[in-house]
Amino acid sequence: MRRPAPGASRGFTLIELLVAVAVAALLVTLVGTILVSLLEHDRELHATLLEERVGSAILELVARDLKSAYAHGLSATLLGLDRGTADELHVLTARPQSSAVEGAEPGGAGLARFAGSALATGAELHGQPPPEPLRLAKVSYVLRPSRSAPGYLALLRAEQPYQPPAAALLPALEAGSAAEAAASARGPRGQRPRGPAVFEGSPDLGQAQVFEVYDKVRAFELRYVRADGQVLTEWREPAELPVAIQIQLQVVPDPRRAGQQLEAGGEPPRTYQTVIALPIAQP
Repeated sequence: MRRPAPGASRGFTLIELLVAVAVAALLVTLVGTILVSLLEHDRELHATLLEERVGSAILELVARDLKSAYAHGLSATLLGLDRGTADELHVLTARPQSSAVEGAEPGGAGLARFAGSALATGAELHGQPPPEPLRLAKVSYVLRPSRSAPGYLALLRAEQPYQPPAAALLPALEAGSAAEAAASARGPRGQRPRGPAVFEGSPDLGQAQVFEVYDKVRAFELRYVRADGQVLTEWREPAELPVAIQIQLQVVPDPRRAGQQLEAGGEPPRTYQTVIALPIAQP
């Protein structure tokens, strides 16, 4: 039997190779597990931060529409219907033509695009002659059963152009100044005279441009504050606007990000509240 010469290289035995492969596999498994855990944690953290902003973004979207409320020479320009926890809001808005929003995309992309647009505030428009050609639109917020999340509600925003009768805009065009236009738009005690009604009931949204704001909503409740401080659950006043609107919104995080089953009632809702002051012309 021949022995290896002194100083000659010696190979690995089969047992040593098996041990090395086992150790390497164990290290790869541990590193992979840690990496997957870090990626999953980062994804959940990102989703949580995004969901924290969803409610605020929705309320900001509604606020921008309400702050663009327009009522000069018209009546019934805001309609609020009490539907329990799924209220409806319909409002006539006015913005300069230059601030027209491009076609909204469904879901979060549409919300992000709309919320990021530069819109004129209603304080510059309500009760005053238009500083430039306006784009009047009837905007509605309604809730319907969610298609992507059965058991939840989807908040929809619908917009359709509105062309007022020529007689409704005549006083504003004939007024010599913004102050005169605002004065002519008000009757006794700051109330506006009756003009053509914009909303005589829940409008038909068949021709409207509709996009889904959020698809996991539990509640969308509105309260309307009159000038005398009275709070109403509906708004059907044709000759005036509320001084403020209280909004309570409940949305549900998406349980699918945590690998849970998407079931109604399985996730606690997050509640967001705000009070939006409307730009009413002062007497």
